[in-house]
Amino acid sequence: MIEHLKQAVTDNLEKLERENRRRVLHLNCYYQNEVIDLSHNDYLGLRTDQRWQERVWHKCRQLPIGSGGSRLLGGEFKIFQEIEQQFAEFKGAPRALFFASGYAANEACVPAIAANLNDGHFFSDQYNHASSIDGFRLAKISPERRTIYPHGDFNYLATALQQSSATTKIIVSESLFSMDGDRCDLNKLVDLADQAILLIDEAHSLGVEGKWGAGSISDSRIDQQQVISINTCGKALGVSGAFVCAPSWFIDYLINTARPFIYTTAPSPWLAVAVKEAIIAVTTFDDRRAHLKQIANYLRQQLTTLGFDIGTSTSHIIPLSCENSLQALQWSKQLAEDKIIAPAIRPPTVANPRLRLSLHARLTEQDIDQLLSCTARLIR
Repeated sequence: MIEHLKQAVTDNLEKLERENRRRVLHLNCYYQNEVIDLSHNDYLGLRTDQRWQERVWHKCRQLPIGSGGSRLLGGEFKIFQEIEQQFAEFKGAPRALFFASGYAANEACVPAIAANLNDGHFFSDQYNHASSIDGFRLAKISPERRTIYPHGDFNYLATALQQSSATTKIIVSESLFSMDGDRCDLNKLVDLADQAILLIDEAHSLGVEGKWGAGSISDSRIDQQQVISINTCGKALGVSGAFVCAPSWFIDYLINTARPFIYTTAPSPWLAVAVKEAIIAVTTFDDRRAHLKQIANYLRQQLTTLGFDIGTSTSHIIPLSCENSLQALQWSKQLAEDKIIAPAIRPPTVANPRLRLSLHARLTEQDIDQLLSCTARLIR
């Protein structure tokens, strides 16, 4: 019978190949010299900060590398409680809960909200991350209780909110969108929300935006006591894992009901040490944030002048729109020949194929000029 499965899988892989959508794994460029790597989300360059890594290694020695079990079953360590308190203070939030990944955190939150609101209506931005979408699927929210509004279309959202007769409304959005590099106007969201619950994913703004890098929420009029946020550590914090920040009663509910938290081995205590040191480091990186903003503004301006379509990007994430998946693959290959790593992003990840330029603070002005010289050859 496995031959039947093999044939079906092979047919589907061949279909992906014909559509220029088949993926393969590539080694990262961490150890390669003279490569401009725009493929990762280490926006502040912590992974290559040797002093930070040495501090982490020194403090890891007192702890086992493995947690040994779920946090409710033998896998709880004091370091987890320490980083949760530390992050809540850094964020200005009532309380935080550490998850193994941002994906798991997003999958946990929507079902937790939905389970307590039989008549709740969810409003979700069209471009929200796959983990948020899977959260809706896990919660088994009926089509009548959810509205997917066009990306960033607050007029549409305002009308949908007014037309909903639900007692409780929940708006789900990213603060900085991972593929288009544009920001959600959180203050406008507050004005629209009125009495709605806000669930905000800060994955790509944490460390880069806000006071001390606390994220976009800290620069908005959102009351930290009234919002639930997901804060991923695998981007600007340079590690992995994620914090859900929320009122204490919601955190207690997650501990007792969230399947992605309960039924998985706790993260490595070594990882928790790295997160602790990363939070400390990020608060001191105003110069890196300023440099990242400077090179991003310059690059967006120059790319537009060259004739590239960068969409609505206003950040360090810059898409180069392509006509189709084949062109995206060809452009990515041509840049790789110039030692510039810029991955092709294709459906179903995005509707419109593109290269995703993910800038980071380790890039120099010379790197940006080299990138511009190479991209100019693409458009010619």
